[in-house]
Amino acid sequence: MIEEKRQSSTPVIIRTLLLVLGLGIFIYTPLVSFLLFHSLAELFSIIIAAATFLIVWNTRDQIENSYLLFLGIALLPIAGLDLFHTLSYKGMNIFPDKDANLPTQLWIAARSFQAVVMVTAPFLIKRRLHSRTLLFAFLTILLVLLGLTFSGLFPDCYIEGQGLTGFKVLTEYAISAVLMLSLYFLYRRKDSFEPQVLQNLTYATITAIVAELAFTFYIGVYDLSNIIGHLFKVISFWFLYKALVETSLRKPIQILLQNQLRSEAALRKERDFSTAVFNSVGALIVVLNENGKIVRANKMFEHSSQLSPDQFLNKTLWELPVLARDANTIHTNFERAFSIDNPVSYQAHLQTEEGYLYAHRWTNTVIRKLDGSIEHVIAAGIDITEQKAAEERLRYISTHDTLTGLYNRTFFEAEIGRLQNSRLFPISIIMADLDNLKGLNDSQGHAAGDAALKELARIFTTTFRSEDIIARIGGDEFVVLLPETDVSTTHEMISRIYSAHEVYIKQNPGITFGFSLGSATAEAGTPLVKTLETADKAMYTTKKNGQ
Repeated sequence: MIEEKRQSSTPVIIRTLLLVLGLGIFIYTPLVSFLLFHSLAELFSIIIAAATFLIVWNTRDQIENSYLLFLGIALLPIAGLDLFHTLSYKGMNIFPDKDANLPTQLWIAARSFQAVVMVTAPFLIKRRLHSRTLLFAFLTILLVLLGLTFSGLFPDCYIEGQGLTGFKVLTEYAISAVLMLSLYFLYRRKDSFEPQVLQNLTYATITAIVAELAFTFYIGVYDLSNIIGHLFKVISFWFLYKALVETSLRKPIQILLQNQLRSEAALRKERDFSTAVFNSVGALIVVLNENGKIVRANKMFEHSSQLSPDQFLNKTLWELPVLARDANTIHTNFERAFSIDNPVSYQAHLQTEEGYLYAHRWTNTVIRKLDGSIEHVIAAGIDITEQKAAEERLRYISTHDTLTGLYNRTFFEAEIGRLQNSRLFPISIIMADLDNLKGLNDSQGHAAGDAALKELARIFTTTFRSEDIIARIGGDEFVVLLPETDVSTTHEMISRIYSAHEVYIKQNPGITFGFSLGSATAEAGTPLVKTLETADKAMYTTKKNGQ
């Protein structure tokens, strides 16, 4: 009995340690880069919200509690507002004509919408909702709020040099009050929720209130109360995920399958019901025996894999050609599911005969008999192709300049730190500045200036090696990091740049632009920041001398 308690407590301990580790990383990240911390914190909550919406949307026909359906669908526009908040944050430079007021306005818009949703949801528990109409209404609200904030019609929330406006602070307090009211209404209808779901919703609301109160104190967008607010926001969204997905959607499937052990008469009735759910759920579901052989699969799996039952029955998932790319991962996680009591999650790709590749988040759940032996393993896969693509797009946006496609300042500064501790010395740095960009914009238009910037970026891209780091760090400033490159090689590179520029000018006589270059080389132990300053001074000397 004592041994059983120890085994059951082990996953809880592991989850607690992982939670503490995750929070530790979030707490440490601001010490390195607040912008990185903010991006990670927001992206974490955005991904959770978007993934939760996708799961709720694809299982909406099986959700009986309209509170959960209403809240789950509302997470999509909330994620949208938070995404624009992240992209517009100070330092991202994606909307260069906007200051810190815009992300603060988007934050208030998102949190106000979330508070209204949470205070309204308890009144909809017993009501029948039309999910498509509800989604259309929420997306319309999203577009309206984006229009108000980007057009300047939304009230000011932050003024540079002064801090938060009175409107912003009062609205945060109002949001906190509305969230507390939603908690009261939630407990008035607590009989409509499973205890664990109610607990997670309570934690989500309380941490959201703490986050809002934290955001009433900060003066600058990078200070401590801002960090605390974002940490509690991440925790709040995590509890929403647990309430809507982990405790409300995943466990009922497992319970449904375990009910097959009931009496013969009830079993036939349950079988008809489970078959309907099995084939209508918006996920790939495969039932495996203890040896990993497929004994059953739903219609979604047949449709996605383009395989007939004759082609996959009595075969393992890792033997199927459509999953061959990740065969080792699938096999390893099938065996791993036997060693722990909790579901095992992993990612695997499914490739159709036409060559289309889809990413899925798979979860293996072990179903045991009364004697503890393995009866089945349920492998459920949710399509995350669009989510992965969105993550890649966000990752690209966060590290690249939108005009030239080169790396941006944030990525460059991270690379400086990485190379400083590497064994790739000597490291050379080339600074470049497009001459008279303002004059070019004024005389020929901004399109001509943009074309010159892009052409200079192209010259750099074709001149340097793939391992060299090329970045645009300012309006007309470029920098190149050259690992394992000495002084003579660097000068050869500079000569090649000028030669490529001369070829371009000859081929395009109507387009004229110039640039100045400066370089410096660091040996092992030399601070790269100092080398960067030396290259920058050399570049300005070149510009001054008109070379």
